[in-house]
Amino acid sequence: MYDGAQVEVEVADLTLQFGTYRFRGAFAVAEAEHGVLGRNILNLLVLTLDGPGMHWTG
Repeated sequence: MYDGAQVEVEVADLTLQFGTYRFRGAFAVAEAEHGVLGRNILNLLVLTLDGPGMHWTG
């Protein structure tokens, strides 16, 4: 869980595939159980989450 502490992470040039979308660029990489998608990626996606229906579309 993010606790506000500053940490150093590696930066890697890589390709991130999320569903049918592919993003290439420099991404921060750290050892963690969870990751975060930034606005540079989220602004390009349409994602609909239907909790009661137990499905998602993107």
